[in-house]
Amino acid sequence: MRILVLFSYLCLPLLSWAQKASFAAICNAEEVVLGNRFELTFKMVNAKIKSLKKPDFKGFDVAGPSTSMSSTYINGQRSSSESYTYYLIPKKTGKLKIGAATVVTRTGQTFKSKPVTVSVVKGSAASEDNPSGNVELGDKVFLRTVVSNTEAVVGEQVMVDIKIYTQIGIEHVDIIKEPNFDNLFSHYVRSYDDAAKLEVIKGKQYTTKVLRRVAVFPSKTGTIIVEPAMAEIGIATNGGRSLHNPFYQVANYGVNSMPVEIEVKALDGGPSGFQGAIGEYEMQTHVEKNTITSDDVVQLKLRIVGKGDIKQILPPELGVSAKQFELYEPNIKEDVREGGGMLGGIKEFEYILTPRALGEYKIKPKFVFFDPIGKRFKTIDTTITVNILKGQNPLPDEIVVEDDTSAKAEVILTMKAPQTTATFSEPRSPFFGTALYWLLCLVPFVGFGGAIVWRKKKDAEQNIDGTVVKKQQAGQEAAKRLSTAQKLMQKNEGKEFYEEVSKVLIGYVSDKFNIPLSDLSKATVRNKLVDVSVDSSDIEAYMKLLQTCDMALFAGMINSTAMQETYQATTSWINTIENQLNKV
Repeated sequence: MRILVLFSYLCLPLLSWAQKASFAAICNAEEVVLGNRFELTFKMVNAKIKSLKKPDFKGFDVAGPSTSMSSTYINGQRSSSESYTYYLIPKKTGKLKIGAATVVTRTGQTFKSKPVTVSVVKGSAASEDNPSGNVELGDKVFLRTVVSNTEAVVGEQVMVDIKIYTQIGIEHVDIIKEPNFDNLFSHYVRSYDDAAKLEVIKGKQYTTKVLRRVAVFPSKTGTIIVEPAMAEIGIATNGGRSLHNPFYQVANYGVNSMPVEIEVKALDGGPSGFQGAIGEYEMQTHVEKNTITSDDVVQLKLRIVGKGDIKQILPPELGVSAKQFELYEPNIKEDVREGGGMLGGIKEFEYILTPRALGEYKIKPKFVFFDPIGKRFKTIDTTITVNILKGQNPLPDEIVVEDDTSAKAEVILTMKAPQTTATFSEPRSPFFGTALYWLLCLVPFVGFGGAIVWRKKKDAEQNIDGTVVKKQQAGQEAAKRLSTAQKLMQKNEGKEFYEEVSKVLIGYVSDKFNIPLSDLSKATVRNKLVDVSVDSSDIEAYMKLLQTCDMALFAGMINSTAMQETYQATTSWINTIENQLNKV
């Protein structure tokens, strides 16, 4: 009888592709200064709105709504959204609650959003400290290095954001120095919420934006100091560009963040089976067949899915006895992914277990990890029952193991002789016991071992260096993202358009020239492009495109003509670079 223990193959929330309808309230501020405006958006995803009942905006002056619609088609999956944005100005201080909105879709479904609470504070009349490090700017613009938590254990994921705060229009922002992450494994995150937000700092309201996000994992105990970041910003000296003033000057200023300390402690103790995994994980199991004969093998897969440093996860214990099964080193596959602004992924272990005896046995995989959010150890375990029936290959009857010394997954490939307790039928000819007899007995084992080696060789041949793949596919990836940007442009969604174009430009150069995001400065890009004989005019064009995107996002230069020019210039620049490099 064939019994399957099926995978749920659950994905992280950040990895889920399910196209379900949803309705949510999205506020761009948790705290605002009295008299200042903020935005509240009600967004319907994957359904059409028939009617919207807005909440009672008591305590606010309200303008709007402005509406927008978008539709994307990526990897065969279509997604659509419809948004209603209201502009609110609070009329009093305190914690003000905005009730739920209700929508009815064209298919008759009803959805409710969650209430939103905004803290309204008085503005500060007194001059605050100068966090920008620049006397001329005062506290109107400054840079901060923000960490998700200042206390962690070794191996715990900590998010580090380089963040700009401003009360005035900024024409461009260039990070000229990023922190060195000594004693930290670091990974630059591309996928995170980098939309501009409103925040209140010491009674003053700022527009903020995350410029860089890095996932770091401390590797030793003690106080780790994240060094300051430095950036250059450009500010228009005469009010900025307008129809009456197309020419203007930009003054450049330097700003820097303050150093940040992270206290790292050792993770003492831990239950049996803990091998250092720290994060939020799930384990899924799958066995190819629950019932086999003595001629077959048990094929088992364990899948660890979650948020954390997936590379550091070691093979879990299987809870089987070496007297019952011969266990081979697992084939390991890992897929590091980003989502929800964090680092995570999937790690899969494929095992081959050769039965040593007939009977019914229990395989008990166990994975132990430390949950940094709940501050406790968690154990995921399960039991898989397998039945070994008699086949052509003779095996002894079921073995009962009194001293349950479980074999661990780290056991290397072994070629052991049959157990002394095994029984064989009486020889019927002098052929038994000869050298040829023993040679033939070893053939299946040698063949199986050869198959394992061949499979690993094939996997190695197909495992192309990730940097080479990124370089080869940089142009294709940029084209895909430009297609998304074009759709945003056609729907006149200027803010989202410039954010997408900025990601296209940064991602293309990083992938094409194998430049880590941490090293992606003007000097690095210029030197790299010069090395591969790219024209200097094209190098300057790249810098100008990035500046245009920053200018549009911070100074509000969003119109259809400007978007069309930016789109064409970006497409032309990438095509030019691809053509130049293909000729080299």
